[in-house]
Amino acid sequence: MIATLKSQIADTVDSWKATMTQSGTNMSHDCLREFEKLYAKNILTILFGEDLTNTKIKFDFRVTENGKEFETRDATLSEAFDEVNA
Repeated sequence: MIATLKSQIADTVDSWKATMTQSGTNMSHDCLREFEKLYAKNILTILFGEDLTNTKIKFDFRVTENGKEFETRDATLSEAFDEVNA
């Protein structure tokens, strides 16, 4: 599991470096969102043996606050997890 996490962190840092190189010094990141994505990628890789973060599935999202009405949309697994945790 630690090897998977190290690999995911290295990929994320490489992506940040590429973004910094392209944009110069003007770069900002929402660290909370970045760590959420990193966590999701790591967990999905451990659970399924590969990174399924961007895999689209059909998922029922709440339309109303009370959660009694839903609408089915295509969403990534991360978006679906966010909806479940909301």
